[in-house]
Amino acid sequence: MNKKGMIFEGLKVRNEIKKAMHQEHSLADRIREENGYLQAGEASPTVKSTVGCEKELSRVLEKLLEEDGEEICLDVTYFLVFAASQNPVCQEELKKLAPDQILSYQQKFLDHGYHGDYFLSCLGYEEHYFAQVLFGMLEEIREGCGDRPENAYRQFIGLIRKGWRSARRELFTEETLEFERIQEWASPYTEQPAMGMSQLCIIYLLAEIFCVEIKKNMNYYLILECMIDRNTIWDCKKEEVLEYEVWGRAGYADSSFCRMLTETVRNPFQAALGFRVEGYEEFDCYLQNLFHLGGIDRNVLSGEILDERSRQILLELGGFEKNSGIEKYVYSLYIVLLSGYVKKCLDKIREENPARWQQRMEQQIKEKEAMEKQLKELDEHCRIMKHRTSELEEKLECAERTVRRKENQLLRTVKQHQSEKQELIKLRESQYNTGKAG
Repeated sequence: MNKKGMIFEGLKVRNEIKKAMHQEHSLADRIREENGYLQAGEASPTVKSTVGCEKELSRVLEKLLEEDGEEICLDVTYFLVFAASQNPVCQEELKKLAPDQILSYQQKFLDHGYHGDYFLSCLGYEEHYFAQVLFGMLEEIREGCGDRPENAYRQFIGLIRKGWRSARRELFTEETLEFERIQEWASPYTEQPAMGMSQLCIIYLLAEIFCVEIKKNMNYYLILECMIDRNTIWDCKKEEVLEYEVWGRAGYADSSFCRMLTETVRNPFQAALGFRVEGYEEFDCYLQNLFHLGGIDRNVLSGEILDERSRQILLELGGFEKNSGIEKYVYSLYIVLLSGYVKKCLDKIREENPARWQQRMEQQIKEKEAMEKQLKELDEHCRIMKHRTSELEEKLECAERTVRRKENQLLRTVKQHQSEKQELIKLRESQYNTGKAG
């Protein structure tokens, strides 16, 4: 296997970015300024990540400004996995893998890098397991040579081709593709952080596979700052990252209500139960019924607490005013608490059941074997019933023939008896007439 291309080397950007830097003299300063919150040493990049923090950014920029030097390649691993793990077609294909393959890929994920805390927190529960398999698959591809990496490569490329079949048909109509068209195609994905960039990486990989040339425009240089920024964020601890800036209000209309919220939010469960204002009893009963409808006792939230940062964000996001904001506040509080409770439950399942896919696949195999066994038993039962029916039909036909034969024999016997009886009568009459004449 020729270890060239995005999967092995990353996305090559040096020549294009270098041209953009000569045309945009302030580009380097602007990139540093926009990434200025990442101080050297604060982030801890993974072993295999090409980019990490401000120090790494400076190193990349210096290389880009050199007249001669190596091509700069940006790591696309997180981006490819992020897009593929959330693609429904890819998910269905991953479920078809053999259990031993799944466990092997998961183990490779555990043994290697790309354990970005914030990256994994951005994935849903099912997506977390898909990502593990995809990471392991990529590690398998990049390791050594032989049948296993070749098979893993075919599997991964097969996933991407099937998952983005419609994109290929839409974009790859000619041998060249304008970068602007890719941007337009990926624009609906930009509402989710990093998904737009991930989709761009997928299209670049497909273009590489199908030998389609992408013509860059001046916006292409943004790949550098976007990918360095996003890779660094994904490698950070979850608690260090706040994706969306919170624009809180300068103050609340009722400062006493604000103070009350600040105090009660420190004990969230009591806050949800402790308000006693006009009409709240009815609202509280309504909340209890909602929890009951969902099949959960809200007492499970009694142990949940909010840290200082979460409390502040909740108050800033809510914009609660006077007592009119109390229902909105309680709803918001319950959502945050319930989300935390569910996350703890999922984390516990992950920790206590790391071979969840193995069990799931084994269960599916057992169910399939049970159904196949049941079908075989039904087929055998039908075969036996058909055989018995055939035997009974033959016996019935034989019995009917025997009855007809007996009936014919009886009819012949009766006729013979009648004939003999007539002859006997005639003989007697003849003897009588002879004796009378003598």
